[in-house]
Amino acid sequence: ALALLLALQGTALAAPSGDNKLVRTSRVRRQTPGGNQPPAASSVNQTLREQPLVFNHVYNINVPLESLCSVDLDTSAASGSDSHAELGSRPPMEGPVEPTEYTEQTMDAESQVTFTHRINIPKAACGGCPALNTIQQLATRVEILEREVSLLRAQCGSGCCGESSGMGRLDFVPGCSGHGSFSFDLCGCVCEDGWTGKNCSETRCPSDCSGQGVCIEGECVCDRDFGGDNCSEPRCPSDCSGRGLCIDGECVCEESFTGEDCMVGRCLNDCSDQGLCINGTCQCRPGYVGEDCSLVYCANNCSKKGVCKEGFCVCQDGFAGDDCNSVAPAMNLNTRGVTDCTIDLEWEGSVVVTDFLLTYGPSSPAGVQYEIRLPANTTCWTIIGLEAGLEYNINVFAVINNTISIPASITVWTYLSNPDGLIFKSITETSVEVQWKPFYYSFDGWEISFIPKDNDGGMTAQLPSTITSFVQTGLRPGEEYTVNLLALRDQGRSQPVTASFTTLIDGP
Repeated sequence: ALALLLALQGTALAAPSGDNKLVRTSRVRRQTPGGNQPPAASSVNQTLREQPLVFNHVYNINVPLESLCSVDLDTSAASGSDSHAELGSRPPMEGPVEPTEYTEQTMDAESQVTFTHRINIPKAACGGCPALNTIQQLATRVEILEREVSLLRAQCGSGCCGESSGMGRLDFVPGCSGHGSFSFDLCGCVCEDGWTGKNCSETRCPSDCSGQGVCIEGECVCDRDFGGDNCSEPRCPSDCSGRGLCIDGECVCEESFTGEDCMVGRCLNDCSDQGLCINGTCQCRPGYVGEDCSLVYCANNCSKKGVCKEGFCVCQDGFAGDDCNSVAPAMNLNTRGVTDCTIDLEWEGSVVVTDFLLTYGPSSPAGVQYEIRLPANTTCWTIIGLEAGLEYNINVFAVINNTISIPASITVWTYLSNPDGLIFKSITETSVEVQWKPFYYSFDGWEISFIPKDNDGGMTAQLPSTITSFVQTGLRPGEEYTVNLLALRDQGRSQPVTASFTTLIDGP
């Protein structure tokens, strides 16, 4: 049987003043006796197949000692009616005071749910009832309890109890936490806007975070790529680095910044297309200056030896450099001829040149450098007395009033000397011995060849530079041969020296 037992007990206790109010309210769960034990005479229970459930409400009330007031509780036997307490005063009574018991029982025949209310109020006399406010508050709370019981009756009668009938609890807080209404059709709360959850106790996030975040305590924690109160706004890279506004997922940067995430410093006027913007500062091209590279500038005003055009100096004849402060060098330096001991040079120069400076020397670090001063009208020169087979560095400088230009340079190898003194010391039927004069400078070696007159075959040998004679064997008797001898140095070859001989004929 499901029974609701409501006990209201008032106890007269000593109190320091007449303002004492309700001290404690407790609600306990109590099981009805089981087995075949007969029920108490003061209770009426209906037995159901399910486990019985009893709600027991106990109120402990302090009533001032100076007067105890009795309460008349009018009950109604009608099903579904609420109890109503009438407050008043009674004349004092003599002798021991016994409590008066008021009982109301309501039964739903279809669901066999029984609600029993039992209120015990001590009988006492009081004059004027100074604790009337306290008792009125008590009556108000009893009425609230009655409304909750009515809600429970309606809920269980509509089949919404669920597991509550066996567990002794309500699944839904009455009133749906004050943020919705209970629907008996749905057996649940219908929450107001902004609230959610089984009992409408959870704050709902705006637009449920648009499905792009998590709602925590009424606030959206958005996914990485979204932001805003309801996570509906696409988030910009790095949140625009705090230097712009994010609009539709794209950064609108402040004036001084640019880039996808507004991280790049923007230069004034984009450097006027005359420079590079590096970390917000213009690095101007030559000929332009200013914060935005908008000013045309020529270094040193072209030293008054040229004209500034679009930031570049157009120098006068004979001058060169960014500021026209340098002497223009000689141009088109070339060799006209080379021998084993001479180099013939030519070049071009400006008409304003006062003279030329020619320097030359071996390329080796220990080589001696020579200088020759030449008149301004000289544009060719032959260097003599050079060593054969040697590399020389040659420079030509243009000079204007003792101001020297950068050099025009060239590197030239002198030819190796032709071998000299080639003779045949001995000739036989099948061999010949050849001898020649040595060179007195460093070179790599010799190359000697023996070519028959009919060019059928031939023999070639390469010899060290210290060798000055050679014997060639394996020749054919009575054959005429031509001998070629030349010197070798690096990739250079001297002009060959040539001589002829004829081998002897075998005797009878």
